[in-house]
Amino acid sequence: AKLMQHLPGTREWAFVEIIAWLDDPGAAQLFWLMGSGGTGKTVLTAELLHRLFDRVVAWHFCRHDNAEQSSPCALLRSLAAMLCTRLPGFKAALGDVPPAMLASTDPKEVFDALLATPLSELGPPADAKPRPIILDALDEIPKADQPRLLGVIANELSKLPPWLKLFVTSREEPQIKAVLGKFEPKELRADEAK
Repeated sequence: AKLMQHLPGTREWAFVEIIAWLDDPGAAQLFWLMGSGGTGKTVLTAELLHRLFDRVVAWHFCRHDNAEQSSPCALLRSLAAMLCTRLPGFKAALGDVPPAMLASTDPKEVFDALLATPLSELGPPADAKPRPIILDALDEIPKADQPRLLGVIANELSKLPPWLKLFVTSREEPQIKAVLGKFEPKELRADEAK
């Protein structure tokens, strides 16, 4: 539904910037698009997923009205399940998931077991192009759970192979800015000419 809301020809500057980041081997591993409510972050993200569908290996659109689906561990398990179907070799590297990982409520433990460890066994894609994971609306993760997931993103991202990059969006919230501050956000503003 969000994809249908994208007006062709709009926000092209953002797509140019995001794709340039993705293809730059020297760029940071995380691209953070920040904007206030109603500026079109989710619409832009849906269009980005559409444009890069063959390269994106996993995605998650957080929703405030679905707390369970947006809990950090559920989100990480969802990404791992998607990687099994979209990233060649990942399912074999992951192997059988221990029942403890399916029940764990520790985001760092789940991240290490279901993402970092199996991904470390994979070589870069055959075409050598970086692969993005997309996480939309980090601010819609339940507030009590945000620090744990944000901490994993900020502190554990470097465990992922350099050919894997993370594109995230959020509102401008102090709790998010405090943790992701080392990643310079790109702002999406409703009042800007571009």
